[in-house]
Amino acid sequence: MRRSKWKKISIAVGVLILLALACFQFGNVLSLASPVSADEARKLVQEKYNGNIVNVTQRDNKYEITLELDTGTYVLEVNRTTGGIENLTRTSQNHLPNSNEETGAPNKDQILTKEDAARIALQKVNGTVDDIDLEQSDGLTYFLVEVEREHTKDAIVQINAISGEVMSITWED
Repeated sequence: MRRSKWKKISIAVGVLILLALACFQFGNVLSLASPVSADEARKLVQEKYNGNIVNVTQRDNKYEITLELDTGTYVLEVNRTTGGIENLTRTSQNHLPNSNEETGAPNKDQILTKEDAARIALQKVNGTVDDIDLEQSDGLTYFLVEVEREHTKDAIVQINAISGEVMSITWED
């Protein structure tokens, strides 16, 4: 009688352990996100930047996407698991016409207007301009343009206040 009781308890414990392992494995399978495809990464970058994608290569757990914009050529690193843009590096620079050049009298020492900075920021990031600040650091004058976006991360676009060059784009929650 006593031996039979222990045998039932052992079987019940074994079944519970198997159920726990099955639940754990099932949870792991559900939590694994399918990696972002190259086409999805290309589409993601195209939605954020209005430029020409010239190359997409896969390296380890990321895509390196080469993008041509009015201001130059950039390489973006897109995480294959999350689809997030992890890095943006300019590899070459194009001349961006300054609004002062439209008058025929270019003045490189004149600072862009906030409206110019907003226009340039919105060419790079779709959304609504929330705030524009003029900053100086190490002799460099630049605008920080905060762009609000629906359903995605907001962006801060750093723009050279004289040349109009987009120096960086930072994504925030």
